[in-house]
This record gives sequence, structure tokens and C-alpha cells, in this order.
Amino acid sequence: MSVVPALEPARIIHVPPGGGEGLWVFGDLDTIKAEAKDTEGGLTFVETLVPARSGPPLHIHERESESIYVLDGEVRVVANGKDFTLGPGGFVHMPKGSLHKFENTLEEPSRILLIFLPSGIEGYFRELGTPRVNDEPSPGRVIDQELLGRVAPKYGLEIFDESDPSPDTR
Repeated sequence: MSVVPALEPARIIHVPPGGGEGLWVFGDLDTIKAEAKDTEGGLTFVETLVPARSGPPLHIHERESESIYVLDGEVRVVANGKDFTLGPGGFVHMPKGSLHKFENTLEEPSRILLIFLPSGIEGYFRELGTPRVNDEPSPGRVIDQELLGRVAPKYGLEIFDESDPSPDTR
């Protein structure tokens, strides 16, 4: 009979319902469930409550891929010229370098999961966002262009002016 070798215990991450760090970003409530320090840099996992008719501006991640999974509601995703409407259970993956945005198409909030590979984007949420305090309502889709212009490039993000009729469609 062989002896089982002593193994270094793996770090297990558990976040209970309602747990995580909540930040208001572009009017969405982004709750960081797992990040670089939790996943050895492997991924960032965010639960996002997207208010009615809201979502981030058109953008590109140069450092990470992004996946969206819809828990509740409906989200329209535009990525590299393709248009998807996702309901509960719907999923889309966008490799790094994809030009994309998403928007809640409903008149009530939608709830989604965002998965970023590898991790690191959580710093962007923290620098751009406002910490959630208790159960306060969304401050609305407020975009501080000056702050965004300073923070986005630090995290390999390019944000596009949505009034531009023809941004790069990679």
C-alpha cells in the first residue's frame, strides 16, 4: 500500500450570495466575486446588475477576453459587427481585441456574469467605479470622460465615442 504524499492545500474561494465588492461603473452594479489574488491571475469573475437600457460604451480589451452569461433579463451584445440578443442561459465569448458593447434591452434590470481571462481588469473597475454603500440605487449612466481617458489605457482598454459612425470593426 502506498502512502499518499502530503500536498500543499489548494486555495479554495467561496463567495456567498450577496458577497463580493460592489462598484457602480457606468450605472451598472459590478460585484467582483473573484480576481487575480484569488485565481492566481487566471480570471476575474464579476456579477453585474445592468439597469434598464444601460450598459458600457463600445470598447476593446487588448489584454483579456470577455465572456457574458445572462442570469436574468435580456442583453443585446454587439461584437465585431455581429449582433446577439441573449436571454437567461445565453452566452457569448469575445476574444481579446474584439470591438464590443452590451446593453440591457428591457425596462427592468438584467443580471449577468462577466468572465475576464486573464485577470487584472478589476483594477479598472476600482479606479473608475464608486463603491456601493448598502442598497443605494444606481447613480445612472454617468461617464467622467477625463477619468475614463486616464484609467482605460492603464488597463489596455480603448473606449470609443459611440457617435463615431465607423469605429474599427476588427
